Amino acid sequence: MDFDDRIFRRFMRFLALFLTLLVAPSYAQVKDTLVIHSYHQGMSWTDSLQAGLESASQPYGIPLHVSYMDSKRYQSDGYLNELLDIYRTKLTREKYRAIVVTDDHALWLVNQLSEEVGDTPVLMVGINNYQPEKHDRLAQVTGVLEVSDPIDNIALAVSAARFTADLCHCR
Repeated sequence: MDFDDRIFRRFMRFLALFLTLLVAPSYAQVKDTLVIHSYHQGMSWTDSLQAGLESASQPYGIPLHVSYMDSKRYQSDGYLNELLDIYRTKLTREKYRAIVVTDDHALWLVNQLSEEVGDTPVLMVGINNYQPEKHDRLAQVTGVLEVSDPIDNIALAVSAARFTADLCHCR
């Protein structure tokens, strides 16, 4: 089992526990959990997270309402302002038991909409360069942070380069 698998498994256990504790006190009143992905469906990172969310929530009958911001391809201020308007309308009309945000853009969006989010618990996943200011308007936030290890990444790149060099010299 490699490092990414261990992190992913720990995250899934944490998520299952979080969702169970969130739902347990008032199971009869459970509403959908809103999942906002920063990126698009079909991106492997996003699809892996979604699969993990589904596997953790299905045994408990927790319905997920999933949306994608597509912010990898569209990042203009105009586009992000349109998303703010769309989600402001959505969060005004629909109330959720919890909101899960994946990556920085989704956390930014929900933080901007703190008035509409209110006391709804927010679970953040995959936040880069974490700073508490990224969610300073939200009442209830918890999550799993993405922490990179530059030394291990450089060592991996060097070993991959050596392996590639060895392949090129083999005939």
